[in-house]
Amino acid sequence: MSDTADDLAPPLHLTARSDEDLVALAPVLLGFWPDQDIVMLTFGAAHPFHARVDLPPAAAQSSDCLAALSASLLVPAVRHGVQAVVLLCHTEEPADLIRLWPALADGAAAAGIPVLRALALDGTRMRRLDGRPDASRPARAVRYDVSAHPFVVRAMVEGRIGYRSRAEMVRALAADPAATARVAAELADLEAAGDLAPVTATGSQPWTRGTRTPSDREVAELLLRLRAEGGAGAQQRAAHPSRGAAVAERRFWATVLPRTPEPDVVGVATALALAAWRSGDGAMAWVALDRALEVDPDHEPALVLTELLERAVPPQAG
Repeated sequence: MSDTADDLAPPLHLTARSDEDLVALAPVLLGFWPDQDIVMLTFGAAHPFHARVDLPPAAAQSSDCLAALSASLLVPAVRHGVQAVVLLCHTEEPADLIRLWPALADGAAAAGIPVLRALALDGTRMRRLDGRPDASRPARAVRYDVSAHPFVVRAMVEGRIGYRSRAEMVRALAADPAATARVAAELADLEAAGDLAPVTATGSQPWTRGTRTPSDREVAELLLRLRAEGGAGAQQRAAHPSRGAAVAERRFWATVLPRTPEPDVVGVATALALAAWRSGDGAMAWVALDRALEVDPDHEPALVLTELLERAVPPQAG
């Protein structure tokens, strides 16, 4: 029996009781394995959220950089009344944390937010940073492997972890030149024939509900319709109140974006970002917004969604 939209990706209810549990949560929540990243888990807020930022190498850690990084994590936490956080710092270079961890610890203290646990993770070993603002004197490292952790296994079965890293997600959503050329050819044929009117409304097509991947012709038909709607139709169709429906929309737009010629990227990428945000996939929402704003830095819907993500506004409020 095939899943309906409301059956897709039910909300997670996981309880972390150990450091390994916390480490295993990160790929489950992000949809990819953290690499050179800082992951923040929050607790105690009316709408708990998670956040991820790039962990800059030591050479790039100016005072301004560290202040901006700390603010990007902690300002939304304060705004949402977060009571405590866990910080997971993924890097293979211990030197990357010598200045960064004290900056984060000081920022959390100034914000009045306790750090329940802070961990440095290099892919095979973890060590606690809690209570050690001087990362140059590291705590004892402990080996870990969460690849077979129950949280991860469940997430893999449910299709929640789709990428080995954020960079892989970026590559997966980047333009596929061969597929883009095929869709462009279909677009040219449709425009020459003026044959859009008989096409059934986009929202009623089965592939918008995640049941199959649209053909190149169907993608071209969709893009012509989005041009006529000015992109608003894509964003409205992504705005489902049901989280399961948003998951299906996210999967759908993720198959369309790599096949979309550049003139149509902004509308499709913004639709993907909105569906990803509504489905709880902030990481994919950011990647899609990056694609949209690379093409049009002043695209208002993308800028509005960027602000919502920066403020960690929950989808329920959208």
